[in-house]
Amino acid sequence: MKGNRILRRVHGVSASVGRTALVATLLLVPARVLAKNLPTADVIYAGGDIVTINDAQPTAEAVAVKDGKIVAVGAKAAVEKAHRDTTTNLIDLGGKTLMPGFLDAHSHYFSSLTVANQVNVYAPPAGPGKDPQSIVAELVKFRDRHKIPKGVVIQAYGYDDTVMPDGRLLNRDDLDKALPDNPVLVGHVSMHGAVLNSAALKKWKISAETKTPPGGVIVRKPGTNEPYGLIMETAYLPIFESLPKPTPKEEIEWSRAGQRLYAEAGITTAHEGATHAEDLEVMKRAAKGAPP
Repeated sequence: MKGNRILRRVHGVSASVGRTALVATLLLVPARVLAKNLPTADVIYAGGDIVTINDAQPTAEAVAVKDGKIVAVGAKAAVEKAHRDTTTNLIDLGGKTLMPGFLDAHSHYFSSLTVANQVNVYAPPAGPGKDPQSIVAELVKFRDRHKIPKGVVIQAYGYDDTVMPDGRLLNRDDLDKALPDNPVLVGHVSMHGAVLNSAALKKWKISAETKTPPGGVIVRKPGTNEPYGLIMETAYLPIFESLPKPTPKEEIEWSRAGQRLYAEAGITTAHEGATHAEDLEVMKRAAKGAPP
């Protein structure tokens, strides 16, 4: 319910972080004891670049954690002497960077459940979608790797029309040539629209006769009234609302996959920016750890 890489996946978050993030309440303090009795740490992190986001102490050699809270930050020798015993787990960062977990201020957590099962077509460095040809190639690889049968919807996310070279945008014809037998929906980076192929346009009943609703966008093929693939805003809402959601058996598996996307980018708290009652019930069931 997959920081730049995941944030863009679920509502405008950007390219990969690839660092270790500490999932703990980030109360950064000096290496001295926080109470009269020295707390024995459950875990001590050391062996990498530790960023504190504290101007008075911007970096440290080690961080000690007890019951999910940071109890000491400072020199490795001092932290270990004060807070380590035989029960403490010492984590060697192996040269990686440890930093406070990102708190997501606005994304769509529930979308991450489905995004985890889609094709990443973000532009570099967040993904491989540098041009329409690259995007189509990723879709074909995804179809073949997962042996997706004809007629099954294939979805991608992260298409950014603003960075396509020479203004050459992805369109229905590009998708039809490579994937004529599956409805294909390539989500726009804004999550406010998508590019559809002919099979998808037919599935969602969008044609030359379809009127563009107020506040919506239906890009037309030059010289005709035929939809050319990109559907945005109010014209896209009926499509978005009808996209497949996890079955009861898939709810936990998809929730774990979505949460891993956040965690991979160091995001420890995620926001759901448009919660529907049905989605909320899925989240509640997943939190309990069992399907209905």
